[in-house]
Amino acid sequence: MSVSMIENWALIQGLVQAVSESQDLAGFDLVDVLVENVEPVEGYPDLIRTYLDEEDEPRLPVLMPAELVVEYAIETGVLLECRVRRAGLDRVFVHREYVTVHRPSS
Repeated sequence: MSVSMIENWALIQGLVQAVSESQDLAGFDLVDVLVENVEPVEGYPDLIRTYLDEEDEPRLPVLMPAELVVEYAIETGVLLECRVRRAGLDRVFVHREYVTVHRPSS
């Protein structure tokens, strides 16, 4: 049974905990984010906050095209800010045009 999702977006900010190749979708990596902040995107419902409220820890596995992971050098420890949408009960995708990476200063 498939679930139809309404168009939805939210802006998340959080620390990347891990990056791995998606086992389900070719060409995508799974970026595990410890979410620190969720903001609504004007004009769209926010289904991310609801999803995170159901979890014990605000971790969000985000599917991101592998080429973006390479382009932005996304790795454990960077602060990721991106627009995301729920696309089913267990899938969250990044919006490829709204990705910012902040590196910790050493």
